[in-house]
Amino acid sequence: MKNLIVPAVVLSVTCVVAAASLALVDTVTKDKIAENERVEKENAMRVVQPRATGFKIVVKDKLWEALDGDTVVGRVLSAESQGYSGVLSIIFGIDLENHVTGIKIVTQTETPGLGAKIIKPSFTDQYRGKPVDQLFLKKDDPAKGKIDAITGATISPRAVTKAVREALDAFLRGELTAAGAAKETTP
Repeated sequence: MKNLIVPAVVLSVTCVVAAASLALVDTVTKDKIAENERVEKENAMRVVQPRATGFKIVVKDKLWEALDGDTVVGRVLSAESQGYSGVLSIIFGIDLENHVTGIKIVTQTETPGLGAKIIKPSFTDQYRGKPVDQLFLKKDDPAKGKIDAITGATISPRAVTKAVREALDAFLRGELTAAGAAKETTP
């Protein structure tokens, strides 16, 4: 019995120290992580709406107005979709005619060298200027599709295209509203 008490005490102390250390690290880093995520999202919004000098939240984490001073120059929407290896998080802009001004893949875990090519301008630039009815892969809908897939990686481009099309379509149908929206503007 005595032989079990010492290891049990050592294990218990080790667990308490480890738990306390993890709690301390979480407390110290969570604000910095949140700030880094906010800056990353804002930088992505500036990429997809380069004319904007600020953004006003319309629907938290879903829809922002892109502002040049007090003038609305477009909107920014977020979208998510299941890719080949995980969830894709996308930010994209639209102009006042509801054509895509740009897209930015914020997070992705697609296969390096294949699906991960969705982050390259050679893929993302294809969306610029497109209305919702052209947001299909050419191989999926040759009549409407204006987006080329990536050779050897159809699932990832299809997921991006579907996410952008569905988010824009939801916006156009009026499913994103200002109900409960924050009124703060970021510089």
